[in-house]
Amino acid sequence: MPGPPASKIEMKRKLSLLTWILVLSSLVTGLTQAWMRYLLEPENDFSAWNHPWQGTVESLHVFLAPILTLLLGYVLAEHAVTHWHNKATGKGRVRSGGALVALICTIILSGAWMAGWSFPEGKLVSWIHGIAGALFGLIFLGHALSRKRG
Repeated sequence: MPGPPASKIEMKRKLSLLTWILVLSSLVTGLTQAWMRYLLEPENDFSAWNHPWQGTVESLHVFLAPILTLLLGYVLAEHAVTHWHNKATGKGRVRSGGALVALICTIILSGAWMAGWSFPEGKLVSWIHGIAGALFGLIFLGHALSRKRG
């Protein structure tokens, strides 16, 4: 049985724009947080932060990430499942979408585990979280740009 026509399965503009805004803002706040935590030196010996804005950036990331998680769940139900079952969808798009789902699960689980694990395991989990997040950003961009224009 053929799937729905391509015009029925494309994401709506507002949903697509909201997804891009949340993905980019989560990526920017996550990468900024990592830069501040691991690459900057503390301002003084008694500082808990390496940068005055580090706490704000971390709080913003922790605020945005659950919103993005909810949105990605909606996108998975509305967009990805329909593409997955459509015979006209290219195998490359299905593979990149599958990779995105695997990375989303890794990011969500590692983000939750970071709150419960202390040093040194917590540092390993934060690296896994960061690498998975960066890969998600790259694959998300490639997945979005792989759509056939026409």
